[in-house]
Amino acid sequence: MTPITIMMILIFVITFSLLLFLGIKSVSSLKKIKTTNNLIPKDRQLFLENKLKLHKKVTWIFSIFIIIALQFPFIFTVYETYTTFYPKHIDVVQERMVDSYIMAGIMFIVSLVFIVIFYLMLRLMIKAQLALIPQLSDIDYKNFIDYSSRLNIMDKAYPPLIIDDQTIYVFKAGRVVEININDIQSYSVTNGIKGGYHVKIKHPNLKFFILSSKHSVDYLNDAIYSKNSRLTRS
Repeated sequence: MTPITIMMILIFVITFSLLLFLGIKSVSSLKKIKTTNNLIPKDRQLFLENKLKLHKKVTWIFSIFIIIALQFPFIFTVYETYTTFYPKHIDVVQERMVDSYIMAGIMFIVSLVFIVIFYLMLRLMIKAQLALIPQLSDIDYKNFIDYSSRLNIMDKAYPPLIIDDQTIYVFKAGRVVEININDIQSYSVTNGIKGGYHVKIKHPNLKFFILSSKHSVDYLNDAIYSKNSRLTRS
């Protein structure tokens, strides 16, 4: 077994373990969110139906991209093998092609595992949104719609924040963290070195998270500074 094959097997094991860990954490955190049996207004029902359609579209695009992207090492190895060793070293070509096929198979399995677990994680996040959005007050729902409409397609499908009267729901790495706004003792936002915004808060449930959009920061700022009397804008 060549070093390339060993490396691909290690990548598979590490990737599978990481995704399984994230998937388990997602399930445990999202189970805490309570659903409601109340009738959902038509505008919210339509919004949730459109969100499900967007979820399916994003999933298909992501799946195709991942499968193609993870096959590039195989394509590159085949190209390098034939341009370098064919036809003078057929034995080397045959050996490298066996490794290439093993690598292609492993990467294909990795891509399928990644897609399935990632899909389930995103599906759980969608379910959390389906449970949270109907419970928002009219003003909180309006604020969320205004915020959501400004986001890019990925954040629009899976917004990093949902805020109701006294709670911020932070969607972080497949988990949902609940933050009571009145329990926040300190709060600051700084620009990240490689883009995005670093949010630091003093709260028992969460200390730090990253937002990619200025719209998310504005949405968070408005909620915290209007509902937590201890904090003021700097």
